Amino acid sequence: MTFWRCTARRAEAARATPQVEASTSFLSSDAEAWDRIPPGGLAGGISTETAMRHAAVYRCVSIIAFAAAMLPLKTYREQPGGDRVASAEHPAADLLRIRPNPRLSRTLWLRATLAQMLLEGNAVSWIERRGSGDPLALWPVAFHRIGIELAGERLRYRLLLDDGRAIVVDQDDVLHVPGSAEWTGLKARTPIQAMGAAVGLGLEADRFARE
Repeated sequence: MTFWRCTARRAEAARATPQVEASTSFLSSDAEAWDRIPPGGLAGGISTETAMRHAAVYRCVSIIAFAAAMLPLKTYREQPGGDRVASAEHPAADLLRIRPNPRLSRTLWLRATLAQMLLEGNAVSWIERRGSGDPLALWPVAFHRIGIELAGERLRYRLLLDDGRAIVVDQDDVLHVPGSAEWTGLKARTPIQAMGAAVGLGLEADRFARE
């Protein structure tokens, strides 16, 4: 894949504006409260943080992320005839098999990536590169701290990193994994939005049972 190699780093300093989702407190379940539900119904105010308060959502995300993180990640080299053979000499092999960056193990990085796919519909890691263009590290970035825009015929990503730096990088310098089949042209639609009404109804039922 072309994004693993890059002849020169195209990142430049920039100011990023985080897109923070606000959580929503749910209405009580009496008749008057149901009449006050805003347009869009219960799905209208569901965020990923709110959805994770629902036991079923939390458990499903945990099971899938923990189980999938145990699967091996192999790199392959394409042969002249079109066949592929496993290759541990690929520049990204150790990042995917052992440790993607100095702070995270392979398992923790995979769990975070899969959880972002399931909740946000998109998982993005910045590919930090050596001067040669080979990948040096994979840094996951929370999706609410990412802005995506078109720059000609290519995508440009504005990332707010964990250390506070704001950078702008080309699409070849990120690993963007969609977690939904619904693609908008810039990103995938989050499954929480698609199933927001069901999640909201479950949360409302939990609250009604507690009261």
